[in-house]
Amino acid sequence: MMPASPREGCLSRGAMLVRVCSWNVGEASCRDSADAWLDSWLLGRGKESSLKGYDRNLAEPDVVVVGLQEVDMTCFAMWLGCCSAFTSSGSNWKRCLDARLKDYTLVADEQLMGLVLLVWIRDSVIQRSKVAVDVRSASSGFLCGLFGNKGATALRLSVLNSRSGQQTHVCFVNSHLAAKDRNTERRNDDHDRISRKIRFKDHPREIQENDYVFWFGDLNYRLEASDEEFVQVCLPSAEKHHIISRSDQLHAQMGTGRVFKDFTEPVITWTPTYKVMKRSGGEYDTRRNPSYCDRILYYTYSSAGDRKESECSAVFSRSIGDIESSTQSPLLGDVELGLHNGTSIDNTMLKELNSTTSGLRMKPTPVLQLPLEHPSLDGHLQSPIICLDYDAPADHGGSDHRALVGLYLLRNVCLERAVDDDFE
Repeated sequence: MMPASPREGCLSRGAMLVRVCSWNVGEASCRDSADAWLDSWLLGRGKESSLKGYDRNLAEPDVVVVGLQEVDMTCFAMWLGCCSAFTSSGSNWKRCLDARLKDYTLVADEQLMGLVLLVWIRDSVIQRSKVAVDVRSASSGFLCGLFGNKGATALRLSVLNSRSGQQTHVCFVNSHLAAKDRNTERRNDDHDRISRKIRFKDHPREIQENDYVFWFGDLNYRLEASDEEFVQVCLPSAEKHHIISRSDQLHAQMGTGRVFKDFTEPVITWTPTYKVMKRSGGEYDTRRNPSYCDRILYYTYSSAGDRKESECSAVFSRSIGDIESSTQSPLLGDVELGLHNGTSIDNTMLKELNSTTSGLRMKPTPVLQLPLEHPSLDGHLQSPIICLDYDAPADHGGSDHRALVGLYLLRNVCLERAVDDDFE
């Protein structure tokens, strides 16, 4: 039996906005990050958005997903990871972030050694929508994948359409793959092992049988570029797409279909997420080649039941704020599931959105600002996922990675909210 595909005709109760945040924190404490930056990373607060005026709910997502890597890399954490239990470092990050999400309920948490996956749903959604949660983990580290120094934590949200009785399944995979420049095939093997090991309790059980999948984290794929190209990708104002398209290991492996088949990614406009000097204000460690280790990829299951390239449109991409607690930069993604009533889009905007469709064949395009005079979208836009933001804020503190953030508009998911939170 094939899994249910995203369905039309169930949008009368509004859309669902999901924000995905990812960061290899390098064992840094949550206290090392500035309060204002955390608010911006988690909810987009305190920063100017080109979506201002589009919809008041875009600033307050319905679902917030946080994936952290290298939260705790001690031997004790490795042993405890066999039990998928939280360490003190993992618990501290959970408490710190939960305290900032006052209008949300933490519905799922999972730690596998250094990997932590946390998911919150807005209270107004919890009150009305029927959402089931299933959390899993898979190790792919030491001793042929026995230990969780590498691996993934995964979660599936199953949203019930109360009118039709059908469910839409949205899967989130937070992973940390093999390190080192030369270990491309080991990263590929980690991907395969995680895909085999993650099995949800009920159908659809496999990752790519879900209607929507977001796979993110420190994927660790590197750039194979010249010294001149490394310098260019580190310049904020420089064009990067042509270098990434021919030098990025991940794009190369996806292009051959070896890994992340049918996944896609928006155009990257920001500087590399690794390796950043800790507390340097964004300077790179010249002893290592800078790379885009941290990524957010996404996928949709086709309505025909066969796997094909995800129909995704990138709307805009930009960089935000300064962070100084990780040498890898945090990633953030917002996703809206479904569309609101009465929305419409003209042919010109449709062409602009389609011209920025993500993927390996995507041509370099300038940042597209969503027109605020006509900010809505309608059924003529067939892309199940529209990327509204894909960001890598500057480093902030004790990690050598920058955080990654992304904003996505997901169509065709039925969601009910409390009456006082309905869209006008």
